[in-house]
Amino acid sequence: MVDKIDEIILITGASGSGKSYICRKMKQMGKNVIDADKLIARHFRLDTKDFVSKEEAKEITKRDPGIITWKWDQNALKAALINFPERPVYIFGSEEDTRRFFTMFDRVYILFVPDDDALRQRLSSRNPNKYYDGSHLLDRIVRFNNINMSCGDYEPNVVLVNSLRSEHEIVADILDTKIRPR
Repeated sequence: MVDKIDEIILITGASGSGKSYICRKMKQMGKNVIDADKLIARHFRLDTKDFVSKEEAKEITKRDPGIITWKWDQNALKAALINFPERPVYIFGSEEDTRRFFTMFDRVYILFVPDDDALRQRLSSRNPNKYYDGSHLLDRIVRFNNINMSCGDYEPNVVLVNSLRSEHEIVADILDTKIRPR
């Protein structure tokens, strides 16, 4: 079991749900924001269940493109949270099994897009990046988003946030410590 650390808030959701945008706004407001995907995401071999270096991942992907994915490294996340002195801290990012990290956080905000067409529009209008290349992942991301917004058995520290609302409303809800998960 991972130790729970006070005043640690996770902002997560599918690609296109607005995590990066909202966290940039929070950072502009002077909030302590950490991009978990940059800090603790590692290349992960699906066949051997091992983390591999960037160089190894490139070589493996040349031979078998479906073997490598991104996973958060639990030990790296725990170390980053312990070593980050400022509180509260807002961690943002996502991976396919982000839920396994929920107990490490005081609160978890899952941003979701309640309209598949709106999510598809967001994704098709963005530049491809290492998390979304603009092609084969679209249906998978829409499914992931729908699972996030329809799953009713989340831990008690989880709040679902409709990211079609205004940035001001979303940020206000995240910063409002009186809003508590159910």
